[in-house]
Amino acid sequence: MRDLQWMVAAVRSRHVVFRAMKLAYVSILAAVALPFIALSACGDEGDTVVAVNINSTDDVGVVSAVNVTIAQGGNTLMTTLTAPTETQMVGDEGMMMPVVSIKNDWYERVTLDGNWDDSEARVTVTAADDKGNSFMDFTDVEIVPNGAVAAFLNFKVPQAPEPDAPADPAGGAGGAGGAAADPGGAGGAGGAGGAGGATP
Repeated sequence: MRDLQWMVAAVRSRHVVFRAMKLAYVSILAAVALPFIALSACGDEGDTVVAVNINSTDDVGVVSAVNVTIAQGGNTLMTTLTAPTETQMVGDEGMMMPVVSIKNDWYERVTLDGNWDDSEARVTVTAADDKGNSFMDFTDVEIVPNGAVAAFLNFKVPQAPEPDAPADPAGGAGGAGGAAADPGGAGGAGGAGGAGGATP
């Protein structure tokens, strides 16, 4: 009987010790986590970001650099982005060749330094590809201080103007001919004969 009571007491003691260790472990975790929670709540509010999205048509070549200008009132940020590339197989069956070009769809986050208002800003991008084509596009976005906004822009190869319609090959109708020349004038009347001389 005493042995049974001793075993029960031992189990209860272990349970109490385990519960105390568990509470101590939770307290330690809370003590470690609270400073980070406080720093997250009271620290840096976050960056002001513009996500520049570029969409390109298939005929755009390799673009080495994309120049970005973001302007809002007295604030202006200028930066250069490196455009990613992709390889496509182009040609007829049996004659396919790899062609490297700018990636059709991609984006990069641009962080704005300084004080930017929650108002409209203009995002302008310029670039040139290895085929000699130049590109420029712009859009207006609403800046979100300590937040992010997306700007969508496009690169398209300029299309040559369509040629004018060919001239009508048939000539214009000829003008009416002038009236025929008058036949020759009528001959003049002969002169009257002279009177005979007197008989001697």
